[in-house]
Amino acid sequence: MTTTDGNTNYPEIYRHVYWSGFTLGDESHTEEIIENRNKFIEDFDIVKVDTSQTRGYIQKRLKNHSTTRNTTDHLEFYRNSSGGAVLLNSPYVQEECRGMDPYVKMYHPNANTFIQHFDSLKDARQWARDITPEYEY
Repeated sequence: MTTTDGNTNYPEIYRHVYWSGFTLGDESHTEEIIENRNKFIEDFDIVKVDTSQTRGYIQKRLKNHSTTRNTTDHLEFYRNSSGGAVLLNSPYVQEECRGMDPYVKMYHPNANTFIQHFDSLKDARQWARDITPEYEY
């Protein structure tokens, strides 16, 4: 059975994210979302999904902090050709996501997507510390 990543122009990148596991016929593979995902890779010059400790660090902070936990879901962390990073967040809530800008829908028609771009992984870690002050594990 074909999965959603196979409908994009970049299955080798998207096969590493949760979204890729849906099968055709699910709402997550709408033409709009497929087009948005193709454009995202091209516009941000994405070369891979980032699975580094930085991704885990950011996810843990956002999902556990009182100001961001309700607006954090379906995080995806990517690297671009210049060494920068891009974070996508697609929660099923209508409110804004602290520290992130609204972006085109990338996960599901009923989930809003937010984006943040970083010049380096160091910048990404600092951003996470800045928006989740007084964080406690």
